[in-house]
Amino acid sequence: MSENINCAGKIILVVEDDSISRTLYREIFKTTGAQVDFVKSGTEAFDYIARNTLPDLILMDIRLPDINGLEITRQLLQQHPGLNIVAQTAFANSNMEDECMNIGMKGFITKPIQRTTIMRLLQDMGW
Repeated sequence: MSENINCAGKIILVVEDDSISRTLYREIFKTTGAQVDFVKSGTEAFDYIARNTLPDLILMDIRLPDINGLEITRQLLQQHPGLNIVAQTAFANSNMEDECMNIGMKGFITKPIQRTTIMRLLQDMGW
């Protein structure tokens, strides 16, 4: 597995309310060439999708301050069935992973986020 994947031209939206996790994502993606945008809530995620080019990948926190990440995903996939949405959560269990996959998420990663996990995810997506 490559330690650094070229994501030039790719747009990644990170839906994450925790500032430490956002900082970690900035660090992980800074050498990939991807455009990485951040929002802190479900409301901001819907607003972002409405106003911008659809991202190539959405990293969706499950527990957000306003709307559950699963509900956001359901609504986004109804509007845009081809979106690549990957769950990210600190509260992982096999039921949660099954639920995420059953609603159409393309992956499931647990916190704390690790660079190797993200690089493997991107590689698995064919990037």
